[in-house]
Amino acid sequence: MAEVVRKDYGLKVSLGQCRNAKYFALYEISGNLVSHYEKLWNYGAGLLRVNPGSTVLIETNHTPDATHYFKRMYICLKSIKDGWIEGCRRVIGVDGCFLKGICRGELLTAVGRDANNKMYPLAWAVVLVENNETWMWFIDLLLKDIDMGDGRGLTIISDQHKGLMEAVKERAPSCEHRNCARHIYANFKKKGFTGVEFRRLFWSAAKATTDSNFRSYMREIRTMSTEAYEHLIERDPNTWCRAFFEPQTCCDAVENGISESFNAAIVEARKKPIITMLEEIRLYVMERMYNQKIKGHKWDMEICPSIRKRIEKMKEEQRYWDVIPSGEEEYEVKLAHEVYVVHLESKTCGCRAWQLSGIPCVHAIAAILYLNGNAEDYVAVWFKTSMFGGCYRYPVKPINGANMWPDVLFDHILPPRHKRMPGRPKVNRMKCSTENEGKHKINKTGMSISRCSNCHQEGHNKRRCLLLKEANKATVSEGDVEEGISQDGISEDGVNEDRINEDGVSEDGIGEEEAVEEYDIEDHQEDEIEQQEDEIDHQKNHHHQHQPVFFQHFVANKRRLPSERITKLKLRKKVVTKDGSGESTENPVTLN
Repeated sequence: MAEVVRKDYGLKVSLGQCRNAKYFALYEISGNLVSHYEKLWNYGAGLLRVNPGSTVLIETNHTPDATHYFKRMYICLKSIKDGWIEGCRRVIGVDGCFLKGICRGELLTAVGRDANNKMYPLAWAVVLVENNETWMWFIDLLLKDIDMGDGRGLTIISDQHKGLMEAVKERAPSCEHRNCARHIYANFKKKGFTGVEFRRLFWSAAKATTDSNFRSYMREIRTMSTEAYEHLIERDPNTWCRAFFEPQTCCDAVENGISESFNAAIVEARKKPIITMLEEIRLYVMERMYNQKIKGHKWDMEICPSIRKRIEKMKEEQRYWDVIPSGEEEYEVKLAHEVYVVHLESKTCGCRAWQLSGIPCVHAIAAILYLNGNAEDYVAVWFKTSMFGGCYRYPVKPINGANMWPDVLFDHILPPRHKRMPGRPKVNRMKCSTENEGKHKINKTGMSISRCSNCHQEGHNKRRCLLLKEANKATVSEGDVEEGISQDGISEDGVNEDRINEDGVSEDGIGEEEAVEEYDIEDHQEDEIEQQEDEIDHQKNHHHQHQPVFFQHFVANKRRLPSERITKLKLRKKVVTKDGSGESTENPVTLN
């Protein structure tokens, strides 16, 4: 900002002036926190006036002096919950994410899946902290809105937050609660069970559709590490393995990626004040409902595109399977030693993949094509385009601006009391080494991997680049070694014969006026040996870069007696310039 002001107006402003200008600009756009929270009652009334039947609940904390501080707020619009009841499977992903702006707290979200297997935002709430009490409050309101009672027939997917797991167990005891396998695997890696083989076996076990396949992969994990096996068993495989999921929901998801996608879609809104944030979320959902409805009208197929794409992929794979009929509706499908029984009438397969997903598996498609049938006729009704239209049939109604909201004569709400912690407020959460950090790579400990600007290899910087060191040594050696002079600048009779150029500087880059000091040959040898060992260790640690390893031929000189000690000019610090390499304490030396 200071640079822009200097270029446009020719004025020099300080950092504090820029900060104040930004604060006042944001204040003019969004208002301060007090005015935002004062309008919450009016905002809730405005939502209910244009969307009757919606659930908008605001709770406050009361103090003895009759002051009201914001506690939490819940929103579930009528058109959204009606669309979920009419066209979505009974699967909900719940998650919580931090607010990143001046309004502190957390945003709790509930996201469903539409007929095209995409996210369907259902409800959201702003709370001060994510704990057992707030999750029970959120789940109570959610179950009431979608009319699911104690959760019977409902599947909830979430992370392993302790308060959330206890809240689901208490408020929805009859539902199927799945834990996100990605969070299970992240904790699995933190325990030290890393490597390609552990990763392959874990995800194979998580996605196994039968109990026998799951136990087979777990036996392989136990062979590699008993501790790894016990760690996964303690996490209750019933919550993260497909082999133990209930088939009635037609959802085989082992991850809660739907909730993560919604959190990423509203990440910019989470940086805004509370009403601005809630309005941007509502506008995003309203626009999405309309766009998805228009998209669905353009489809001239019976099933949704993502499901159709999945079936087409399995049609390519089914050609490797042999089909042996037993009757008109019963078949045996085999490939080498794998054999599965398919019942077309009951829409079941021995692998259980058809029952779990509601979409015919590769074995079922092989049997269907054996009869020259249409695989789309055997897809569950949840994936029909008619169900997709039901999801987005009811639009979210727009509302007027703040000046048109109803006036609610309730006590004003003040922002929640927040204790400012020392240090700069953190916006980004801490990520583990398994997560993508953008253009920068990180190692197993979560630290950034450096990249050399000279050789462009990873694992070291320019200062420790071996190629640059060897280039410097070769350049200096060419200028030092002359006929009749040894590498150390000492003649055969032990006399220093460094020649002086016209500028009064020796060819080693040392002037005549420089003082000489005693030089211990043994100490010099030890320093060179340590330097060689450091370089060799560095090459071993970075052998994957296929860089050449340079070994210097070192000849141990015989230790001289004290009376035979020689003197040598002290070498100056090596430098590298655009003209070449040289040695100097103050100015670079240009080599011709």
